[in-house]
Amino acid sequence: MRNCYYYTAVTLWERFGQYVETFLAETDAKRVRGVYEDAITAVGLHVAQGSRIWNAFRYAVGFLPTY
Repeated sequence: MRNCYYYTAVTLWERFGQYVETFLAETDAKRVRGVYEDAITAVGLHVAQGSRIWNAFRYAVGFLPTY
């Protein structure tokens, strides 16, 4: 999903984060966190919808295993 990194749609980033979280949360927590950090960098300051990414990030990080 390389194109996601060049696109500034909040919904796309949110769904990509959920997808990665669903399939990689237990095996690759660093990748999940990295995707959400990239999403925050790309669309975290969006005035109307940026809070959706921040909330998804907080939720995902709260459930990620720590190593």
